[in-house]
Amino acid sequence: KEDILRSLNVVGKRKKQRSLIIVDAINEADISGWKKNIRKLIKDIRQYPWVGLVMTCRNPFQYLALPKRLQLTTAWHNGFSEYELEAMSAFFKFYRIPLPEIPLLISEFSNPLFQIHVKRSSNG
Repeated sequence: KEDILRSLNVVGKRKKQRSLIIVDAINEADISGWKKNIRKLIKDIRQYPWVGLVMTCRNPFQYLALPKRLQLTTAWHNGFSEYELEAMSAFFKFYRIPLPEIPLLISEFSNPLFQIHVKRSSNG
């Protein structure tokens, strides 16, 4: 682990930007494992100033996956909220899926994960 962090730190320093370790959807993995081990991981990463950690977790699962009083910088992402129609149109056009001729549940299209499921199901 230290070799990887050291290498990422060297690359980040050389490029003058932080190397990122990105962990997506911690709520979909071993929640108790994350809760038990995240402080150690953060402590290890903090030894390397050119390395950063980015994690994603669906609300409200952060309360299950992360220990209380953990000091983190957080940002909330509301998906495509308020832009559902534009997102749906762009999504269908990009994946060459014909736009439906019946009204859709527009609010569902504010969720990017829902759109991915639409794409997968359209492939048959």
